[in-house]
Parts: sequence; C-alpha cells; structure tokens
Amino acid sequence: MERGKFQTMADQREQNFKVCVCGAALKVLNQNGLVTRREWKGFVSDIHYCLVCDHVQFHPIPPKSVLDNYYGAEFFQAASVWGEAGFTAEHSAHYWSDTSGHLPHITFLDLLRRLRKENFRYGVPAAHDFGCGYGSLLRRLAEFGFDASGSDLDEIAVRDGKRQHLAMSLGGVAELGAQKEQYDLITCYHCLEHLPAPYEFFLAANRALRPGGLLALAFPSGGYGPARLDYFGKFDWCFFPAHLHYFSPRSLRKAAETTGFEITYLETQSYADEQLDWAARSMSLNGHQFTDQEGLHAFLDRNLLGRDLRAVMCRYNGPTARSSSGPVNNVHSPRVTCQRNSSTGANLICSLKSIESRCATMVLTLTFAASFCMTTRYKIVLHAQCGEPGPWAEDQPFHNLDFWPYPNTREWSPGMEVELKVPFDLAPGTYRLRTGLYDVETNSVYERTLLQIGEVFI
Repeated sequence: MERGKFQTMADQREQNFKVCVCGAALKVLNQNGLVTRREWKGFVSDIHYCLVCDHVQFHPIPPKSVLDNYYGAEFFQAASVWGEAGFTAEHSAHYWSDTSGHLPHITFLDLLRRLRKENFRYGVPAAHDFGCGYGSLLRRLAEFGFDASGSDLDEIAVRDGKRQHLAMSLGGVAELGAQKEQYDLITCYHCLEHLPAPYEFFLAANRALRPGGLLALAFPSGGYGPARLDYFGKFDWCFFPAHLHYFSPRSLRKAAETTGFEITYLETQSYADEQLDWAARSMSLNGHQFTDQEGLHAFLDRNLLGRDLRAVMCRYNGPTARSSSGPVNNVHSPRVTCQRNSSTGANLICSLKSIESRCATMVLTLTFAASFCMTTRYKIVLHAQCGEPGPWAEDQPFHNLDFWPYPNTREWSPGMEVELKVPFDLAPGTYRLRTGLYDVETNSVYERTLLQIGEVFI
C-alpha cells in the first residue's frame, strides 16, 4: 500500500469534476489528507466514495489500454498466486463443488438451487453466466435444470470450455447486451467489481433478460466496516487494477432503480455472528439495554460486517422492457384490510397493483402496508389456486411460494407502502390469488392475514 497527500489547489479543483457511476460527485476517502493509493505500471488511482449513494470506487478508472495489458488473453494462467500453472480449470471445478468447503461458492449455489425451485418450475429456463471463466458454474447450472451458457474475455479459458462441450463464447458487456431478451437468469459471480462501467453491465443485462428475468450477483461489499475504517488500505479484496468498484446495499439499490431492476433478495457472508456477543456486552457495559438481538444482527450483517454480498434483481422495466403480448385478464385489485390474530391487533393491507406476463411466468406487483411496526420478521406467502373465478376453496390444492421481502417486515413503518415484484411460474390456466404472512419460527401462517387479492388467466 502506498499513501499520499493532496497538497495543491489544482488537486482540490480537480476533485469537483470526479463523478460516481450514479452521476453524483465523488469525494476522496481520506483522514487528515491521507488516502489509499494504488499504482500499476505507472498508473495511479485513489479510493473515493459517492456523496449520494455511498458507492466506493477507484478514481480515475484505468483506461482500456491499461486494463487490456493487465488482463491479456491469458489472465488466469498468469495468476501466479495459484502457482506456476496459475488458476486452472481444476481449481475452478473444486471451488464450485459441493464439497469444497468454500462458503461463498456454496451459499451462491444454494441460492441458485432455490431460484430454480421457486421461480422456474416449468420448462427449461435459459441461464447465462457472465464472466464464466472455465465454465464450472455452467456445469452446475445445467445440473440444476437450466439451459446454461456463458461468456468470458479469457481466450484460453473459453477455448478450454468449448473442448469440454460447454456453450461458451468470447465476449463482454457489449456482446451480452446484443442478446435481446434471450435469458431467464443471468449470473455474475465476483465479476461486477472488475468492470470499469458497471452501469453499462446492468443495462446490458436488462436488455438480455426476458421480462421478469433475474440477475443473480455476488461481489465484495463497499459497506464492509473494517475496510471503510482503514480506507480500504488493508482490505484483502482491494486488488488494483482488478477490483475497481465496491457496491454497498445502498449503492446497489440506486443502480437497480436507475437501470430497470427491483432487488428481491439481498444477503451477505459476514462475521456478524462472531461479533454479536461482543456488541451486546459493549452496549451493556455502557449502560444501554440490549433488547433487539435479531435487529442488531441484521444491521451488522448487512451494513457493517458483510464482506461478500449476494443479491437477486428482477427485471421489471428498462430500455427494452415492453408490455406483454400474452393474454392477461380478469385481474382485480381490491384493497383488503384484515386483523392479525394477535394481541397487538395489527392491520395488514395488500393490493395487487399490476401483472406482467411472458409465457407461463407472471410478475406480480404487490403493495403491502401495516398499521404499526412489526416485531417479527415474516416471510410473505403467496398462494395460487387453479379453478374457476370465485371464492377460495380450502379443500382444493394450491401452488405455494414464500419469500423474504426486502426490506424485511421489521423495517416496515406505519403508513409505509412496500412494493414488491414477484415472479411466479405457473402453468396456463385460471388462478385465484391470495397472500399473507408466514412466521418461520413457529412454522405457521397467520390464517387471518390470508387475503384473496385477485384472479388471473394465463
């Protein structure tokens, strides 16, 4: 690490022209003039943060000539940290195996399994792994039932994957954006931080996804507390010029809103469990009552101690989004108020705002509101019962989908409306829809919160 100081007025004036990926002003991350500075073959860049979305990035971003020189055509083979042979296909296959013991990879695989089960129940959905390397994740996606393809800029890795009969191609962001509405799922595992223009990637992914398609991401967190305190000076994921951008939950939400996505899932791999007891004891010693252990854990996990963020974003709008040509009718959007079966007497309001449809995949836009702050983190449960229009028939089978809303129910406040976009894979037919709250700890649905919210024909 090399640290330096801004000592001239020219440096200070230049600061006014530094712009974040979101379009707002950037400010150098410093204390008393000290900044984290990196250099690669004469090109120097410093860590900055955004005044609006809290995004962390290097500035200036290296030009294409520098990045091309750094990556080259044999990037993996030149990764000397892995030995004389570099990062090999065998290394990659090991990390993406269920027995690797590498928690970030294993939790990402678990996420993809759940997406296949809950969001793509029928047919063979098309998945594309952006930045696929040797294609090890493609094999796993195919095992999960996806029609899997991938792209990468490493010529040798792509050539090796093709020899293994994997559907791999040489390409980057521009090539992805040319695949208009080709995919149901795009994965991007620890590639986002490498991109010089990540918003261009989000726009390209939006164009390549079908309406209601999902973008699954994993990347180092720009909100990681220890790294922020050290100005990313000793952060072991602060590789330059490889890692250029560090998204936090806040800056990812900004990116999603700007590029036509809705975040449906956001979790992290962190050390919150190890630090929770320490935090509780510290609060107690300083005279603070520690009553909300779960709430503190969630805060630490997502905003402070999370190193590896995982997110799922649903395409709902954007430059290529269009209204569906499929038949969607008989949709009712009642606003219903019901009494939760508890001593607190909570009122839950839900409305079905809109439905998009492509083939047999519906994307429901649901709006929820509660009359007061909830003390439990609930899942949202969504039921669809096939049959003729009419009241819900308790003796008939139904399709079930449950998911964690974002933000979670503990963060809902009185009068606050929470809008959620939910992809729901169903076979063609007429369905009655209802929704409610599900308590994971008691493994039960609050029956009096089950609201029939509409009927739809696919």
